Amino acid sequence: MFTDNIEYVSPGMVVVGKEEGLLISTPLGSCVAVCMYDDLKKTGGMAHVMLPGKTPDKSKFDEYKYAEDAINNLYEQLIFAGVKRKNLKVCLIGGANVLKKEGDTLVDDIINSVLKTIKNLKLPVIKTSLHGYERRSATIDLKTGNVFFTIGDRCSDILCKL
Repeated sequence: MFTDNIEYVSPGMVVVGKEEGLLISTPLGSCVAVCMYDDLKKTGGMAHVMLPGKTPDKSKFDEYKYAEDAINNLYEQLIFAGVKRKNLKVCLIGGANVLKKEGDTLVDDIINSVLKTIKNLKLPVIKTSLHGYERRSATIDLKTGNVFFTIGDRCSDILCKL
């Protein structure tokens, strides 16, 4: 899992890579890391989604903070990189109510928006680590397709192989 090619994926970012390297999310509170990977092409990507739905205006500045825009852009970049839809698999990490606010629907709204967008693309979600009250992080190893995650201050663990 060690490589010189490490890219950190911050809120509102979409990053795609192939064959070598790691994509690592910055900490995920209510945000969701959407990880997509094609094992045949050894190509994958991550979107760090902050908000549900679609960008409310035509502003490109905040475009990838929103689920629909970020996930559709991630998908389009992967297709442009030569990936076939039928080979793509998805893994989701994050979406925790870290502020422990009762009645707060933002986390559920983000998760539901992410799931709806992925369903519209007809992509399989292989595994998730969602909900709860502790922050998480996500890592994709682009060489192996392994997706790792942390919860709180715990050590990294494998969530799935995409």
